[in-house]
Amino acid sequence: MVRLESKKLFLNIFIIIIMKAKKISNLNRITNKHLENLREGFKRLNSLESLSLSFKSCRGITNSGLYMIKKCLKRFNSLKSINLSFEDCRYITDEGLQDIIQGLKKLSSLKSINLGFEKCPGITDESLQYLDKLLKQFHSLQSLNLDFSQCRQVTNEALNNLGQTLKKLSSLSSINLNFKQCPTITDEGLGKLAEGLEKLGLLKSIRLKFDSIGITDEGLKCLSQVLEKLSSLRSLYLDFQGYLRFY
Repeated sequence: MVRLESKKLFLNIFIIIIMKAKKISNLNRITNKHLENLREGFKRLNSLESLSLSFKSCRGITNSGLYMIKKCLKRFNSLKSINLSFEDCRYITDEGLQDIIQGLKKLSSLKSINLGFEKCPGITDESLQYLDKLLKQFHSLQSLNLDFSQCRQVTNEALNNLGQTLKKLSSLSSINLNFKQCPTITDEGLGKLAEGLEKLGLLKSIRLKFDSIGITDEGLKCLSQVLEKLSSLRSLYLDFQGYLRFY
């Protein structure tokens, strides 16, 4: 969907590239080569304000593809909203996520950030630490959505760092975090995250998804104590549903 306005073309662009394949062989049709072609098409979109890219289950996309996206992002100085999803792109690792982070660094006008790397087993706490450093520079950020569900190498350390980062994002009004099926996340991580949420006096909407496997009554008690202090909160969604493990 492209909206055109007088004297300015392509102020907003919404691109979704979704692979819904029935056969495993089809999951590789979108590859790094296609992202290189996409980069060529973006060259003149200097007035872009909104960008959404989704590459669900495109397993032909690797870190090299994310490096090309990084090159694209650097020219979008007017970007206010970004949504990047690489769900089930299983060959993406910390290196690729760090390239995306590098690409976002100069986009000082961003008000909304949505990053999805669910089911990317190569993502660890290391790249989330880089993400925290990036987020600290966006003092006017209003909406933050992060999905690292089923990234099994993400631990409490990631939530500890994120909690510290949130304390500096005083303009946030909406936050959506999904860390389901990250099996080593426990009450400790949830508690540190809650400490960060407590500092967000303008927060109106919270959506949190975790597994009940590592979260106990103690973690929920800590979160509840923080929530009752957020007087501006208007919408709350908490999902602590467990999942079955088979041995």
